[in-house]
Amino acid sequence: MSGFIETQRGITFLRRLVSGPGAALLYDAELPAGRVRFAEFLEIPDGCISSIRLLYDPIRYREAGGR
Repeated sequence: MSGFIETQRGITFLRRLVSGPGAALLYDAELPAGRVRFAEFLEIPDGCISSIRLLYDPIRYREAGGR
């Protein structure tokens, strides 16, 4: 996580969906050598995040300068 925070230059949120005890986020992160798309799926029972599932292309992430 610290490598992502250090290398990202900005985040553009594209979509947010909240349904019952869950949520999904779609966003682009600007990295030193380009943009990478991420999708996060969160489980939020009782108002507290219990799990996060993160999907992205790790090869593209490294190519764009992510660490």
